[in-house]
Amino acid sequence: MANYKNALAYCAGVLLFFAGAGVGHTEFAMNWAADGDVFGIGSPHANCNRGEGLLNCGQLGGRTEVDKTPFLMERVRDADGQTYYHMIIGVPGSGDLTDVKFAQETYIRAGGSSWFTGIPGSSSIGANFRPVGSDRFGPQQPFNTDETISGNATANPTRVQMVQINNDGELQQEFVKDRFLFKPKITQTITSSDGSMTSEFVADLSDLLLSDMATPGPVINRLTFADGAGSFDMAVDAPNSVTNAGQYRWVPGTGPDGSFGTWEYVGGAFDPYEVDWITFRNDSDPDNAGSVIKNPTP
Repeated sequence: MANYKNALAYCAGVLLFFAGAGVGHTEFAMNWAADGDVFGIGSPHANCNRGEGLLNCGQLGGRTEVDKTPFLMERVRDADGQTYYHMIIGVPGSGDLTDVKFAQETYIRAGGSSWFTGIPGSSSIGANFRPVGSDRFGPQQPFNTDETISGNATANPTRVQMVQINNDGELQQEFVKDRFLFKPKITQTITSSDGSMTSEFVADLSDLLLSDMATPGPVINRLTFADGAGSFDMAVDAPNSVTNAGQYRWVPGTGPDGSFGTWEYVGGAFDPYEVDWITFRNDSDPDNAGSVIKNPTP
């Protein structure tokens, strides 16, 4: 499709603002499958490179189709009639971490504004957002360090379900947040290319509410060498270890539907508003070379 990254940068701002209105918490099945757009086949519904035909694949970016990444975006409704944006990037292969480099599936709750319309100056779209009829991409700066412009880190996490898989052959990671009000399960496995070493780390916070800072989640931490020398299992070799994984909470902010919230931690700190998002951009990627998104230079 015509550079799905440009479409995503635009969509992300709109979607993160939309993550709002309503109280229902009906969860969706995270199964990497299309649900069917409740509003039909018009934009922003897109289905590209998934072996299901091509729908609006050159429309969102307005350029020749160059990116062959599998991509789905559709609007769906839950049992309570609440609308969500459903997005899938990549394909998960057999559904495990063995045959995919990257895949992501998200459901983000929609609010009251219509697609492409937005609200200038909203907490998550950013102060420079423009509606349809002008340059939809030009005024956006998704890597700007000012979150009031980029919208980065401002959304309400209780309005989002998300699964993300990363795999480079040796390092495999899976992030699963499949319930709106709850924290994620994070799994990381490292396997050396010669099979002599494996490392497994799992922090299962999936039964902890995002508002719960008092309860730690169970942690698995193992390092295994094929010859046995130097292997370590925290449960066996350090049974009295104390961990604070999961002892954080999200506090709603003053933006629309609680956006612009803050994160509070026990025994540590991390402020997503301080992240330099430009470091995530790969300028050697040919898809970025002609980007119509206007980002600040490093």
